[in-house]
Amino acid sequence: MSTSRIPPILEQYTRAPSAGELVLLTNVLGAGTNWLISQFLCGALAEDPRRRAGGAAALGGGHETDAGEEEKGETAVLLVSWMRDLEFWTAEGRKAWGLDLARLTPRKRFTFIDGLTELFVSPATPSQHPNSNPNPHPSPLPIRSTRTITPRGPPPSTSSPNPIARNPPTPPTTSATTKLTSPSLQHIESTILHAISALSTTASPKRILLILDHPDLLLATGASSAAPSSQSTQHSISDTSTAVEPLRAMIHTLRQHVHATVVSLAADAPLANGGGGMPLETNHAALLAGMAHVADLVLSVRLLDTGFARDVSGVVRVSGAAGEGEEGGAVREVLYYVGKDGVVKAFERGGAGGVGEGS
Repeated sequence: MSTSRIPPILEQYTRAPSAGELVLLTNVLGAGTNWLISQFLCGALAEDPRRRAGGAAALGGGHETDAGEEEKGETAVLLVSWMRDLEFWTAEGRKAWGLDLARLTPRKRFTFIDGLTELFVSPATPSQHPNSNPNPHPSPLPIRSTRTITPRGPPPSTSSPNPIARNPPTPPTTSATTKLTSPSLQHIESTILHAISALSTTASPKRILLILDHPDLLLATGASSAAPSSQSTQHSISDTSTAVEPLRAMIHTLRQHVHATVVSLAADAPLANGGGGMPLETNHAALLAGMAHVADLVLSVRLLDTGFARDVSGVVRVSGAAGEGEEGGAVREVLYYVGKDGVVKAFERGGAGGVGEGS
């Protein structure tokens, strides 16, 4: 599939990262990064490997890719999202790219880990009897009998039907989604590492692009590398090093097992500045600053400073390795617009707002 769905002005930044690279995406309320994640996700899956080596040189910037990487197999994407479910990403891929993620899952090109729907769902207790009364206190109202009256029906047939045809066996359902069931970092890390080993095997090695969609949610949940005791719970949440370092160490460990990593974090003013004195604000600011420091490329999405515009959704600020050589301290700003059909338009300030148009 052609990568013309990516605006050329952004293609050099959303192209599949090189080996070991870390790309940081930041967003604010009202200007999300889900469309940018879709660019990395679908762009990596739809990319023609024959044009990967020469693509960066032709663009004159952006990610540089070694020619020897073509011999390491095709690209697979592991998406871990704490904000959106698989249905959302499937719709995004189909709407904006015409890409069917469900068909790529059996081919081990795409795996999704759901960190949203069952993260805090406690498992059901099978020992509890379904007819047990949850209220032990007697009720003053009379309790109706549970006896059922069987209505009269036609006489039973003399010929016994085939029980298999009457009650066909339920086919086994294969779920393409792995769900995180605990905010514990040990559980999250082991689940992701297991998915990585399942995607890339010795018989079928792959370049794995790991996308972490808002792992900063774990800071708000008080997740840590070990379950804190009741006496140390408050200290664990308040201490920046205790709350942030385990999460940062987990991301660093996961990076050692994949080809490249894309991380999306919130960067709203209270969370980015950390000046409010609240533990969550302080911890989030420390995580954001640390990730931005080690990232090779930072794409920051925000709203227009001048207010709302009908044909502009926001601004993408590019900084880091891909912006080296740009005038003004290796920083570049691009306006973008996301249409209802999912197609992204990007253009320089004062430029035309056509699909993929630049100055």
